Amino acid sequence: METELNRLVSALCTSASVLQGALNDENVPSFRSDDPSPHPCDGGIPPPSAWYARKALVGLCHQIIALVQDPLERSIIDFTSFNVSSSINAVTRTRPTVAEVVLSTGSKGIAMKNLAENTGLNETKLCTAAASMLGEAAKTPSDSQHSSPFALYHHIELYDWVKAHPEQIRPFGRAMDTAEKILDPGFVLDLPVQDLGPKVTLVDVGSGVGGLSMQLMKRNPGWKLVLQDQQVLIPQMEAFWKKDVPEIVESGRVTFLGHSFFEPAPLPPAPEDSPYVFMIKSVLHNWPDDLAAKILENLLPAAPPGTVLMIVNYTPAEPEPSKTTVEEFFRRIDKHSMAEIQEAKIPLPDLLGVGWGFGDASGMHIAL
Repeated sequence: METELNRLVSALCTSASVLQGALNDENVPSFRSDDPSPHPCDGGIPPPSAWYARKALVGLCHQIIALVQDPLERSIIDFTSFNVSSSINAVTRTRPTVAEVVLSTGSKGIAMKNLAENTGLNETKLCTAAASMLGEAAKTPSDSQHSSPFALYHHIELYDWVKAHPEQIRPFGRAMDTAEKILDPGFVLDLPVQDLGPKVTLVDVGSGVGGLSMQLMKRNPGWKLVLQDQQVLIPQMEAFWKKDVPEIVESGRVTFLGHSFFEPAPLPPAPEDSPYVFMIKSVLHNWPDDLAAKILENLLPAAPPGTVLMIVNYTPAEPEPSKTTVEEFFRRIDKHSMAEIQEAKIPLPDLLGVGWGFGDASGMHIAL
């Protein structure tokens, strides 16, 4: 009789075979644990079969761990997991950082003793106090009258803290840009932007440096763009665009607007042939319910009837029950583009619908 473990291992082997086959077809190297350099599949847009197989392998490994690991052992690991972020906080404060020292050694690696000598980490104190505030914050309503865990500990909200520490603005922006490059490569293919038309003025609300908008502008030469974020971020935004896409900046297709989204949008009427499309990506979940509503309300003065709002976010998704087997799924998507796969609505097998990477990247159109 086939057991649950047998089914998971079989699906794992199938996914591994599909991924290796996709790498061979693309003539790219296999994954190697002794090579710290980025793999060609990292941060790019791999073939759909490789993308799905890679996500499947991660999700299936999580399921196998959940199935076979002692629950008590798992609970202890989960309970102490906040040490990971606390440790990252500690090692990024060194000069040079731990990551810079380790990467400089290449595939040879470095002994812990030498790492400590190069970074001054004789004794690393982990900053865990902020994590202890999560339980207190979880008991309160989601509104602006109640503080986040960060604010409960630091007595200031995160974005106010960043503004109060100008030296952190560049590292913060670099971190957001890196996250976009890792998490967003498929957005430009998944979002139904072809329905918006060849000429629009995209307004990226709370844009940061605007990594996703940059990809959209590259693919839509008739579009214009307004990047809106705090005034203190404008110099970094301008430098980012002038370095990566100077031709877009020089052509006047992008405008940088220093503005708080808690105030009404100070935008002039959009040109008749290039209507506004508002995009809010990975913003609303950072704010309590009443302030998230205020962000949306402040778009209305610049949004005539029919204006499109595009909310882009990573959201957990509960997959629909499916009788599709793992083998059948990979057979059906083989050699097809992501657009063809999505149009065919091929159901995800039940075994692949759990522990699916970061969750689903979703886009939503709303008529204002």
